[in-house]
Amino acid sequence: MKPQSIRLRLHRAAALAGLARRITPHMLRHTAATLLMEMGVDIRIVQRLLGHSTIATTEIYTHVSDETLRLSLAKADVLGSFGSSVSVA
Repeated sequence: MKPQSIRLRLHRAAALAGLARRITPHMLRHTAATLLMEMGVDIRIVQRLLGHSTIATTEIYTHVSDETLRLSLAKADVLGSFGSSVSVA
């Protein structure tokens, strides 16, 4: 499949979903990296899957969701109910 065909299909799918933001195939790399990290896959594995020579590059592709942040805060909560009262910016 040609890159232009992938872009066209992705744009059509985004339009059907009612997404106003421009969606690109490259965004799928960010999504995949983030989902793998949220599933607990070691960052070195994600690095290799994405073909990055450094973990620093892989870190650019990973993002922390609000829910993941809340769950992490709740796990680390030693003072009680800290995670539930934190607002995520």
